[in-house]
Amino acid sequence: MIETVNHPPHYTAHPSGVECVDVAEQLVFNLGNCLKYAWRAGMKGDRRTDLLKALWYAEREGERRRLMRAEFEQRMEGVVRAGPNLVDQAMAITFIGWGSPVELLVRRVIESDANGFVSRLLRAMVYGRDYDAVIAIVREEVERAV
Repeated sequence: MIETVNHPPHYTAHPSGVECVDVAEQLVFNLGNCLKYAWRAGMKGDRRTDLLKALWYAEREGERRRLMRAEFEQRMEGVVRAGPNLVDQAMAITFIGWGSPVELLVRRVIESDANGFVSRLLRAMVYGRDYDAVIAIVREEVERAV
């Protein structure tokens, strides 16, 4: 019984052997939840419902980031011309140091299923820090689940 609470199979079944929470807790709230629903899609309930929830969190984070970017650029106006790279670095999704234990887990997930949905999502979240790509990847998966 306790394993269904502490380590449920829908979060531990990834081919990498990595548990979802070990990666999700390193991300900001919305993206951690996006990853959680993407990770378990179809293993706990309806796949499409889980994917729609993942998309909801991805879009919410995208909007939050757009508002933060606008506010950041407004504050920086006249101080320094902030290019997209500077803004993205200032608003990074998460800091996962190269070679850190968490980064090694992320790499293990990606390498175990390089073209899989969760792997593509993590690449966009952690390495690309590309919020629009996160949304596009989840939308694509929702369309496949119809």
